[in-house]
Amino acid sequence: MTKHNKKHLAVILMVSLLLGLISVPTATKAVSKPKLSSKTVTVVKGDEATVKILGVKKSNINDVSINVVDDDIADAVNETKTKLTVYGYESGSTTIKVIIDLKKKNAGKKKYVLKLNVIVRVQDSSIYTQPPVQTTAPVSDVNGKVKYISDRSVEYNTEYSEHRVFFSLKDASESRVTGSGKAVIKITNEDGAVVYTQTKVFSQQDFSSWTSALNGTRLMCCLHILDSEIEKGTAKKGSLTLEVTLDNGFHFDEYKMSIGELPLVEATSVVKIELPQVPMTLHDYSYDNTIRYSYQLTDIRYTAEKNYSGSTYTVHVYYSGKKTYDYRGSGQSSMCTIAGKLYKANTSTVVDSASGHTPSIDSNDSFENVDATFYNIPAGDYKLEVLSTN
Repeated sequence: MTKHNKKHLAVILMVSLLLGLISVPTATKAVSKPKLSSKTVTVVKGDEATVKILGVKKSNINDVSINVVDDDIADAVNETKTKLTVYGYESGSTTIKVIIDLKKKNAGKKKYVLKLNVIVRVQDSSIYTQPPVQTTAPVSDVNGKVKYISDRSVEYNTEYSEHRVFFSLKDASESRVTGSGKAVIKITNEDGAVVYTQTKVFSQQDFSSWTSALNGTRLMCCLHILDSEIEKGTAKKGSLTLEVTLDNGFHFDEYKMSIGELPLVEATSVVKIELPQVPMTLHDYSYDNTIRYSYQLTDIRYTAEKNYSGSTYTVHVYYSGKKTYDYRGSGQSSMCTIAGKLYKANTSTVVDSASGHTPSIDSNDSFENVDATFYNIPAGDYKLEVLSTN
């Protein structure tokens, strides 16, 4: 080998060594974070809407829990870990916290709390109201002229806590007229229980002009059913049948309509839960079995609501208490997870499990009414067990 070649080889070796010492940056994969398909959803009262969880795979989600600020207005059910069904109960707005627990730590974060704003509105285009000046109905005896019945409907008036049953009578030319007779009304709830049956007498004085944005002004008979007249049941929805017979014997067959807002029995008398004795202290443990934080529960209560569909209930358990310890010392805040299992009474059968999450709190901070929601619970007797977590 010549002197020139040796020098050339030495240069090549030196460059190779230098390249080996230089670290080449590698591309980092972008972290996927869960998000909702919509931050705000509008639902018609009595209806439902779907919101999806995006950005993470279903297989990477360990649990999804839901915390509703005002569950009298709306609620939500986690259907498939990546799909939520939002139900509208009463007119208004509320916020739903969707807590997503991932199986693997994602950029040092395992839990995500997403907020969903829910607006519930009333579909009021068909609601009837009386005008300020009521139109005087004809007072002549027109039963002999009545040929048709029309405009049969039922609606609920929250101001007077009553259902209003409407119908109109028409003559051969299909002009609306008044009449007198009897109306047989029966209400059956979704569970098959007859909660109201009554024969109401109506006369020409029960007819007046009623106006709605959908149908305009119409001459109709209105029969009133107060909440106090309806037997409390276990279903909020059902059907109403109306059968009308005029004083001259002219008869209109039974007509069936859907009805909602039926009065309910206290659901806690149908879903009975034995609650743990309080006060009780629970802990959250780290992987090496040391305590990360402790809290004391001082009050546990629950409510139960009949679901719009089916014969099951949504149970909300509310926890109140105080954080008593944090391994990092005072001045350090974190969220506490309160985990519960619902057992069939006197068995080891778990019906459902649910977790509630406190706000970020320091040692000696208190919390109240932290909601853990159990879904699709049949009527029956149960026992709640609250557990330490890790």
